[in-house]
Amino acid sequence: MNTRITFVLVSIVVAMMTVAAVLAADNGADGSRDTGVQVTYFSDKHLHNPVATSTESQINFNSNTHTFPPNVPDADYALRFQAYLSVPESGEYVFTVSADDAAILLLNQRVEIFHWIGDGLSQLSSAPVTLSAGVLYPLELLHYEFCCGAQAVLSIQKVGDSPIIVPASYFTQPDSAFPAQDLSRFNFTDRYDADGNMLVYTDNLAFAWHNWSW
Repeated sequence: MNTRITFVLVSIVVAMMTVAAVLAADNGADGSRDTGVQVTYFSDKHLHNPVATSTESQINFNSNTHTFPPNVPDADYALRFQAYLSVPESGEYVFTVSADDAAILLLNQRVEIFHWIGDGLSQLSSAPVTLSAGVLYPLELLHYEFCCGAQAVLSIQKVGDSPIIVPASYFTQPDSAFPAQDLSRFNFTDRYDADGNMLVYTDNLAFAWHNWSW
């Protein structure tokens, strides 16, 4: 075989092995992905000042039982949960966030739930979303705590079935290709009037914004 052709073939093989090694390093030595949800803690409720990170198996947060990293205040803080979501069966799914206080849910970079107000415990549900089995959907849940105890629990319900807290097996950790949401697109302002009274409104934005692409 021509020496030049041999050199080219060897170069191609080396390049392919390098790419495979990079992918394996990103997804695990055996090509698998690490399970879990990445959590970023902010010392303010506007998500400006990240102070710590952790990895959780699910989005099942309760301030009464959770161990916080240092530098996270008792109130007026925020959390950002990030993971890929993959369901075992194709179909239509509804997401529900049990939030105390506020929550924004994004799936595949689209807003499915938007409720950014410090009004205590709320059950917030999305419109039905069509998901395909085995597909990795980037998911983000933004949450802030106003005061007096916090909760952020993400449940999923295949239409026709009962809702369940999203199992750990549905989540894999973000990689370098994860399309993190640009938070500057959101206006994280307090929902109060000039006299300091909380504004009350009907939150139906999950339906109105369901097909928006950010």
